[in-house]
Amino acid sequence: MAVLKPPSALDVVRLIRRTREDTAAALIGYYQQLPRWSYSPARAMAKPVFSGEISLAAAIAGCLNGGNPLGRKWNAEVAELVWEAAQGRKFKCFDLSKRPFAIRQDLRFLVDPLFFFVEQNTIKIFWLQPRRGFNPTLEGLGTLATIVRMTYQDDFDDFDVEFLDLSRPSGAKKRLPRVYRFRDLPVLADTEVRLAMERFAQAYDPVCAMGVQRPERRARPSVDPEPRLFD
Repeated sequence: MAVLKPPSALDVVRLIRRTREDTAAALIGYYQQLPRWSYSPARAMAKPVFSGEISLAAAIAGCLNGGNPLGRKWNAEVAELVWEAAQGRKFKCFDLSKRPFAIRQDLRFLVDPLFFFVEQNTIKIFWLQPRRGFNPTLEGLGTLATIVRMTYQDDFDDFDVEFLDLSRPSGAKKRLPRVYRFRDLPVLADTEVRLAMERFAQAYDPVCAMGVQRPERRARPSVDPEPRLFD
């Protein structure tokens, strides 16, 4: 049986459905989509531009000069929106190691919130959602918030989260930046999240057994055509 690399934490939450069969169908679609450009440049700029370690101009330049040409414009846009989210505030930022979240011994995914900051004596774990077409549900974000709490609860006596969602609502022309904290999201018990993860595992195994393979990544273009992903 071929072993497929588990999706990121954000994608795991997005792909889980009400039934095992529907979750498997969503997983198949995920693994069969063509891999294209990513928001890695913007993610790399998130902490330095949010904290003010680098200027907005430097962050934009970094995004416009690195990574896949197809995604440079959108990575720069994300860097600017992260910068805007920090304006008028006083805080200190700190690195935060990514951690594995084990669904079971042989199936885990990485929880990678990038960094945390301290604002008005409150620790806040920062999570960036950069995709224009993602539009996570409150239930999905509540699941993710619970995963973050379960993952880092031994590191801090008490903390909050700050999810910066940069989706573009359906029908809108521009992104609508939204910030979510624990108080804005459904409160889920650890057992509810574990049941959802079990449903994911029950869908993941048969998808692997089917021999689903990810398409090979296409070569980067030498020119900048219109972007096609995350519209």
